[in-house]
Amino acid sequence: MKRLAITGLMLMIFAAVPALAVVNDAGILNNQGVELYERGSAEEAVYKFYHALEFDPYNPAIYTNLGYAFQALDEHKKAANAFKKALSFDPSNLENHNSLGVSLYNMGEKDRAIAEWEFVLSNDPSNTAAAANLGIVRHPEKADKIVEQTKEALGGEYAASEYDQAIELKTLFGNGKAAFMVGKYDDAIGNFEKIMERKPESKFSHYYAGMAYAYLQMKEPALKNLREYLILESYPPQSQEAYETAKDAYNTLRDGGDVKPVRRSSAMAANSFNLGKKAYNDKDYFKAIKFLSEAYKLKPNSYATNYYLGMSYKEVDDTERAVYHLNKCLFAGPEYRSKEDARKIAEVLKKLVD
Repeated sequence: MKRLAITGLMLMIFAAVPALAVVNDAGILNNQGVELYERGSAEEAVYKFYHALEFDPYNPAIYTNLGYAFQALDEHKKAANAFKKALSFDPSNLENHNSLGVSLYNMGEKDRAIAEWEFVLSNDPSNTAAAANLGIVRHPEKADKIVEQTKEALGGEYAASEYDQAIELKTLFGNGKAAFMVGKYDDAIGNFEKIMERKPESKFSHYYAGMAYAYLQMKEPALKNLREYLILESYPPQSQEAYETAKDAYNTLRDGGDVKPVRRSSAMAANSFNLGKKAYNDKDYFKAIKFLSEAYKLKPNSYATNYYLGMSYKEVDDTERAVYHLNKCLFAGPEYRSKEDARKIAEVLKKLVD
């Protein structure tokens, strides 16, 4: 089988950030995966991308990176599934359609691969990689020449300049997000403003800049950036949490209120709780315990965290810990639970200790 043309550059949604960032941040884990991939450790990169998806399971960029890593390992069925997942969130991403075509072709599904490349070219007739892949499949006798021409087209001065600019923007974004996470809002704004000068459609730059301005009580630039983020965001949003946070902040500022910074520990606890609750509802109780335990360490008096953690322990027959956490719920004040909730918890506890 002839070698197909370059599938595209490895997509990094965040650049390397300082060590002060938390280790369970999806962007950091994704970035570590990218670094491993670039060093030739695709198998280790796969692990990092899967770990990143545990914290941000709806991020198409991470699925894209996972697809590239599987391609490097010649595991094209898994690569195709990763690209399909990325496309389920962002069906307009032509590079993912092109890369999906490469994996389908390597799986022997030539017609489906051709359909992907034709789709890319119908939307972007100048797409060099898709055109090259299609040319190689239709004219295998010219494959070597096509590959060389493609390398020249993608590796020329213009392409190199575009690549360098993309890396610079990703570095600014990573630095800006790291500054934002530790409360250095002025530094964060400086990085995101530089990005938006060159890439005004960068929606998450608008999001972080808007929230940073809001936390600094600078109402007008906060409203301007949050409004732009909400306009640019897709539906369903790429990050439901970011969308809800921006919408609430925008409405609060517009109504004359103030937006106070959310402590990093609170944000981490909320993220872990949401992942744990989802796992509980999916009946994946060990996974639920993993995330809910993280939330509990950060907010040990959270009624909801103790409830779902206790119920998860109950489902895996860990009676002692189930009783401990459910007892905390039972003795919580009425502002946290109703009499009916207390009755139900008491019934569960009775069955556990009988």
